[in-house]
Formats: sequence, C-alpha cells, structure tokens
Amino acid sequence: MERPAGQRVGPNPTPAPNRAGLQASNVKTCQSADLNGSVGFQGATQALAGDLALTNHGASPCSLDGSPALHLVDAKGQALAIKEVTPPDAGPGSLVLVHPGQSAYVPLFWRDWCGSRPAVPLQVRASWPGSGGQVTAALFRGAPSDRHPLDLTPVCNAPSAGSTLSVYPFRSTP
Repeated sequence: MERPAGQRVGPNPTPAPNRAGLQASNVKTCQSADLNGSVGFQGATQALAGDLALTNHGASPCSLDGSPALHLVDAKGQALAIKEVTPPDAGPGSLVLVHPGQSAYVPLFWRDWCGSRPAVPLQVRASWPGSGGQVTAALFRGAPSDRHPLDLTPVCNAPSAGSTLSVYPFRSTP
C-alpha cells in the first residue's frame, strides 16, 4: 500500500473538512476526468489489502463523499465475480476535499477468490455519484510506484461464500 508517511487506516482516519464549510464554498464533486487512479495490494492473512488512491490533476479543488462503486476486471475487460461489501468498522463517510496535486484514498480488502486464475493485468473501475464517468486504474503488487502488476489473488478459504471486496469510504491524506 502506498500512503504518505503518518497516514493511518482504521477507525480514526484523518479528519475531513466539515461538510457545511465545503458546501458554502461551492466545491464541485470530483469528476472522473480530473482524477488519476492507482492501486497497490499486498498480502494480508490469505487476503489482499490495499488502497485506491485518486489524485486530482485538475486546476481546482473538488470533493468526494461516501464510498465509490468498484469493479475488478481482468485483462479481457471481464468483471470478476466479487461482491462489494461495506465493512462493519467503516464508519460513516465524510466529505473529503482534494486539492490539485493531492490525493484521496479508499482502503480495500479482497478475500476468498475461488474462481479460475483471471487474465492479468487486473484493473479496478471506480465510479461515484456526480463523477461523470469512471476512473480505471491498474492493480499493482506492493506500492503502485514499484510498477509490478498484481499477479496473485486471495486464497480460497470458503468456496460457498463467494469472493468479497471490502470498500471503505473516501479518506483524505494529510
């Protein structure tokens, strides 16, 4: 996972600016065309844990709220059979302000892949209300800056349960 030093994951994320202040300043919802995405995964007790980082390359600040809808797809563009779930410890989402050149991130946790080996490289497609499209990002093993395509899947522990992708709300980076 690639996160700036000092970034925490868990029930005490970096506080986001308050919702009223952002609405008062008329900050628009981030558009998919203004964001670049990257995902780094690493092994986590027979699963894969990582972050989707969305970097604002636009000219003005924008905001993200809630959680994105995500789909993992293989090299052929086929969506993998994975159920997206909201973890019980996700907490409520809050409005995240993303300045030009800065990123917001979404913690991810992928469990129980019991299907056949997907065609690599894998990608994630992310969308959210008001985004005007979707952001597609390659999945990498380790830090996205290492540029090693993700070539592994979580261990199959519960074939009858199906594979899940836990998706947390957008979080700000310090």
